[in-house]
Amino acid sequence: MAVVAWILAASLVVISSLPDLTESFSRYEIPHNLRNIRQQVLRRHNYYRRKHGVPPLKMSRKLNEHCQRRAVRLAKLDRLDHGGAKYAESIAAFPKEGNNGSLGRSVVDSWYSEIEQYDFSNGYYSKDTGHFTQIIWKKTRMVGTGSAVSPKSDRIFVASCYDPPQDNGGTYEENVPRPRVGRYSSRHDC
Repeated sequence: MAVVAWILAASLVVISSLPDLTESFSRYEIPHNLRNIRQQVLRRHNYYRRKHGVPPLKMSRKLNEHCQRRAVRLAKLDRLDHGGAKYAESIAAFPKEGNNGSLGRSVVDSWYSEIEQYDFSNGYYSKDTGHFTQIIWKKTRMVGTGSAVSPKSDRIFVASCYDPPQDNGGTYEENVPRPRVGRYSSRHDC
């Protein structure tokens, strides 16, 4: 009986020391399928990383929590804004209506589509290809994702954060390889 009381007391201490995320998130709807969105984002990142022959990412609880705060901030601002980011991030906003359960996949596909502007022969950072290069960045190991709905526009804001980020050492040539197969696999088709 004393052991049970001690466990309950210890649990209360742990629970009471956790930040109250519900208060800060209460005005911004968190999609009911957030777990599904996170899984889709992770799977889609790893789908593209596999195409480029780079190691898969793992989901990070710490990054998920950070990205959730970022998504709420974006929903509060009702705009995309990289200001104040602690980690490398990719952000997007999509209409809430018409979200057929594949939001995570659609978000990553939109980021990856920047491959169309990326010059593999000169490999360097560009604001037009930053989301694409972050998805593929070879040295990145962890990803986290958050999502929130803006009450002003009813758009869903999604933020994915990465650790370690691109530009963490190494060159674009070694960290953003061409796809092994497909349209961009040849060195002559840029």
